[in-house]
Amino acid sequence: KENKGLSATSIPLYIVMVFHSIFEGLSLGILMNTGTAIATFFAIIGHKPVEAFSLSLIILSDKPSKFMFYIFVVIYSLCTPVSICISALIGTITKKLVVGIIEAISAGTFIFIGCHEWSELHKNKQVINVKEKLWHL
Repeated sequence: KENKGLSATSIPLYIVMVFHSIFEGLSLGILMNTGTAIATFFAIIGHKPVEAFSLSLIILSDKPSKFMFYIFVVIYSLCTPVSICISALIGTITKKLVVGIIEAISAGTFIFIGCHEWSELHKNKQVINVKEKLWHL
């Protein structure tokens, strides 16, 4: 049976992942140092395929229509490149304060995701096997 959209549990996850993609794009686009930009680029492309694949599987588990699935995927896929362009433009026309604010928000997002992963590991330490613990770490 086909559903029309996402379930109540998938919607917040989708929204969080969209914001995560936006902020990682902002963090890459705002960087002025080439070395840091390259490191951030590889960090993003290192996890983005797995992240996108996992999110797609979660969306597909809700059995949305093909049209809705494509809408969700296209929006998610465009978040990072569009936010890279926007932040690069902002960085060229604004003062350093705005650049600093965007960098701080982006760094906070990365720290939050890392802390969330760590808290999940700690919360479920009795039920997660050693291999999974290493994967989370």
